[in-house]
Amino acid sequence: MMNGLGLERAWIECMKLWKHVASKSHGQHPSVSNLKEEWIDQHGFTKLLSSSCDCFFCRYADRDCNKCPGTLIDPDFNCDNSTYRWHKHPIAFYNKLVKLNKIRKAAQRKKRR
Repeated sequence: MMNGLGLERAWIECMKLWKHVASKSHGQHPSVSNLKEEWIDQHGFTKLLSSSCDCFFCRYADRDCNKCPGTLIDPDFNCDNSTYRWHKHPIAFYNKLVKLNKIRKAAQRKKRR
């Protein structure tokens, strides 16, 4: 557990946050930061996620991209990737997270067998 946020919880909350942002953004990137901030405030994460670290993955990894939960699944994952850059393409970013989460869950199921 890094910074009081476990890996599983980082995934769960990140998926909730980005599902909300993707559903509300309608592909309009100027509102993405506001949507994130609004969701964080409404769900009581303001103390956990400061303005300098408003991402559950960044918080978990203590802003070390090599320890990012997304990178742990796909070493090529980068939230600033031009194809799914979080602040310009929030729907594509959420879709990328959904794919990574499916891979993660499949790996967990395989481990349990």
